[in-house]
Amino acid sequence: MQSIDFTLVVGNECEHILSIMRVIDESEVHHVTLTTVSWIPDNTYVFINDAMRQRLDLGLRKALPLDNFSSSMSDIAFPDRSYSTCQPIFFSPDAYNDVTLSFATPILIPDLPVDIVIGTQLFKNSKKKEREKRIEMHIEIFCQKFPNYTVKTTVGDKKIHQWLGDQWGILFSHPADYTPVCTTELARAAKLAPEFAKRNTKLIGLSCDTVELHREWIKDIHAYAGITDQCSEQFPFPIIDDSDRALATKLGMIDPVETDNEGIALTARSVFYIGPDKKVKAMLLYPATSGRNFDEILRLLDSLQLSAKFPIATPVDWKPGDEVMVPPNVSENTIKEKLPNGIQVKCNLPSGKGYIRTTTLQ
Repeated sequence: MQSIDFTLVVGNECEHILSIMRVIDESEVHHVTLTTVSWIPDNTYVFINDAMRQRLDLGLRKALPLDNFSSSMSDIAFPDRSYSTCQPIFFSPDAYNDVTLSFATPILIPDLPVDIVIGTQLFKNSKKKEREKRIEMHIEIFCQKFPNYTVKTTVGDKKIHQWLGDQWGILFSHPADYTPVCTTELARAAKLAPEFAKRNTKLIGLSCDTVELHREWIKDIHAYAGITDQCSEQFPFPIIDDSDRALATKLGMIDPVETDNEGIALTARSVFYIGPDKKVKAMLLYPATSGRNFDEILRLLDSLQLSAKFPIATPVDWKPGDEVMVPPNVSENTIKEKLPNGIQVKCNLPSGKGYIRTTTLQ
């Protein structure tokens, strides 16, 4: 651990002035301990000059688009200069506290007159706002028609609605080609393709690379899955070319927390279930760091298809063949018409209410 003296300007969301920072250098991510500041805004950006970057030994990550700066940056940033982000920093309150209070992505302003500026008001889009926007976008699309995008895929250009026809569809996204978790997921999906076909469901993947890379990557996916009877042109489902991240952005699938080696935000692992009416029936959203469970993806599909056919709901940990629930709003006439096995009512509850009703569909 070393002590570093520096000058600091704190944005209007902070109340304290800091004179000494102690730095613990742990490879890619720098943990910065604050000795006199008790609070730093979450998802904050910090702005540093080149001397400070060198003292912290921070590597550069990516060029920063100038239109990302807010108007309040005009005092320290100039439109004719180029700026870059640096390796991330985690702030913690003191040297003996493992709790991380905030995450910072340093922005290099080479000739900044002070060593560090801290404050979220100097940057247009905080990660919190990006995450909120992504959640709002998912809420907006739920139960609405999935957009009829024209997409470039490994089997040619497709319009989503026409490609689906009257079948169910599942679109699942991936951050990039030749990534370990994505390879395992696509290998599992390829081996399960016959199970989805039995359920009248088409699969379509998406990855933020080109069709040409997808086709080469498929060879690795085949090898990992142990599929030896197909060439790369015979993959069980198409993979969308989203190398410009246009579709991932439109559908709110960008993960603002996880970044690639260049500091660019990765695409989250999203799953969209699309019904024959082209409406979104369900969505799953995993961070880039967590692989999906395709048994659960199949189980949810079974539940959606069953509840679309019968006036039922599936209980916790339900699997095909298990008892299903009959919601309280299902009338006796509907039960007689749609549920030939009748219902069983659990009456021995403390409330005495008969709202837990089950049936079998075998």
